[in-house]
Amino acid sequence: MAELYLVEFKGSRKEYFLNTYYHSLNLEDYVIVQAERGEEIGILSKKIEVDIDFSEKTKPRSILRPSSPDDRTTYEETVAREKIIHEEVIEMISRHRLEMKVVDVECQFDGNKITVFFSALSVSTSVTGAISVSTLSLLVFSLFLLELTLSVLDCSIGEGADFLSSLRSS
Repeated sequence: MAELYLVEFKGSRKEYFLNTYYHSLNLEDYVIVQAERGEEIGILSKKIEVDIDFSEKTKPRSILRPSSPDDRTTYEETVAREKIIHEEVIEMISRHRLEMKVVDVECQFDGNKITVFFSALSVSTSVTGAISVSTLSLLVFSLFLLELTLSVLDCSIGEGADFLSSLRSS
């Protein structure tokens, strides 16, 4: 059976992945892994030595390859892009007087998805909160034309709850 690893991503997010292609890997190496739709980059944080029985639904995806110098360059470009998008989203919120605050922006390694993490006090309890989220999602999606996820943090519907899931580009 393929080796099982714990891979860490931005924001201390961790997930299990299988070394199904039997790459030679070392802890703390950057690896490219299979994401929900595309590829993501992370760091090998731990090799799992015990057998874990995963259901078919929760079976880990694959480690596609160790990262290359080109992958590291792409990662650095992605981090720079996240900073630009973060500033642009803050500007959109300010310009449209939306009652929310951007906490973080995360771009998927392959550039196919943007996740905007934000906080708002009244997202689920008022019409204006719902309008703010809808407005922000349309503004961000129309500007970048990528799959978009808005994730609400520290609000009345629960910390880390996904309020609005993916909008897909054509």
